[in-house]
Amino acid sequence: TVSSGPDDIKVTENAFIIYNDDKSKNFKPKAISINANEPGVQKYSKNYIFYEELVKAAANMNANTIFAKDLLPAEFYRAVYSHNSKHKDHPMYIIQQISPPDKQSEAEWEQKIKYTLDAIHGVGTVPESDVLQQSSYFIDISSYVLGVVIDGVNASDNYTYDGVYTKGNLNEGFGAYLYDTVQKYNTEKYGKHIAIGLNNYSENIKDIFKDDVCKNEYFFLSVSHKSITLGEGEDYTAAYKKLSTAANNRLLVTG
Repeated sequence: TVSSGPDDIKVTENAFIIYNDDKSKNFKPKAISINANEPGVQKYSKNYIFYEELVKAAANMNANTIFAKDLLPAEFYRAVYSHNSKHKDHPMYIIQQISPPDKQSEAEWEQKIKYTLDAIHGVGTVPESDVLQQSSYFIDISSYVLGVVIDGVNASDNYTYDGVYTKGNLNEGFGAYLYDTVQKYNTEKYGKHIAIGLNNYSENIKDIFKDDVCKNEYFFLSVSHKSITLGEGEDYTAAYKKLSTAANNRLLVTG
């Protein structure tokens, strides 16, 4: 099943821009995270009714976006698709996190990225893991995905990267590699750019983009609330503003 959502989604100052039928609008996500674990069940639930109720509850709380902290079973994306088919004027969007693989090698990252991007396009089967039962994906929800978020990682002391869209050294270099890997796979296989948030990096991550092929209209800095360290006499509002300004006003705060 192919989704019939927006034609494109880009990033602007502290918001997303949604393009549809040659029109555009700024969109500020009102996001909530969901718990995909039912009581007494160790792995993510595959109960469609469970996800249908979660999406309904999110909408009733006036949320317009669900933050998926990991790749979830196909039943979750089916529930969002079903909700959106019934509420075309007020759809539910998704921000999809790509959580770190167990072994954080480049090969493991590339496989995790491939599984996630294929899944949101309704393609492929993801094997069983510690948290996910084997799931096959048939529903293309990609046009309702505002963007994907990738957790920051610590690179080796001599790590350097110079790719298609980005380049950098050390931790920012690995962030550049992750951005390139996601963007290249999505454009080469699915023919579209996708908004990408790099999570818990310093604001210097914005400098990874090559000027000649810059795609930072598809970039945002994602930061979790719990990771913010306040300066002396500083509150969270001031900390957010400082971070946002440093990141060219491309900041998304997650839970």
